[in-house]
Formats: sequence, C-alpha cells, structure tokens
Amino acid sequence: MLHTSALTHLIPELVPASADYPDMHERPHINRKGLALMSLAIALVCGIVLVTQVRDRWNSPEVKTAAEAQHTTTGQAARAAGARISQSDPKPAVEPDPAGPKPAQPAHPD
Repeated sequence: MLHTSALTHLIPELVPASADYPDMHERPHINRKGLALMSLAIALVCGIVLVTQVRDRWNSPEVKTAAEAQHTTTGQAARAAGARISQSDPKPAVEPDPAGPKPAQPAHPD
C-alpha cells in the first residue's frame, strides 16, 4: 500500500496548503462572482441583440395611399418594373361568411 508521502509525490494537488500561501486552499475554489458577472454580461448582450433584431416588428407598417406611393421610391420601382399604381377597392363594411363548414360546438362549454 502507498503511504501519504508517496501519494503527494504522484499527485501534487494532495499537498496541504502551507502558511506561506494564505490564499491557497486545500481544494481549489471557483470564483463564482466572476462567473456570475460574465454570464450576466453575456445575457445582456444577447438581450440587446434580440431587441435590435425584432424592434421593427413592434411598430405598425406605414401604409401609403396610391397618390403618396406614386411619388416615392415605391412608385419609382413600380414604374421601372412596368406596373401601374392604382387605388385598391374599399373593403365592404360587412364581411361575407367564409366558405367551408362551420366549426363544431365543444362538447362541454365552460
């Protein structure tokens, strides 16, 4: 069987900390505060990237009339492609019933 002194020669981590090194521990410790700050920084950067990627979807799109679109880059691109810009038909006040079967009633309405 191996003695303790023989094990310390084979595995230097088993040597106990001496009084010369008060910050040394018998077991190495993880700097948890540093890891927490790094993970917080990474989470903040990921959050900022996510917000900048989806912020344009929070605002409603800018809808222009045909007269306004005629004099903007939309109209220029449409004319260059050979298209005409015209006013769309107004939406009827009462929508017709959708085609297809009606949805079934639930068995137990709550």
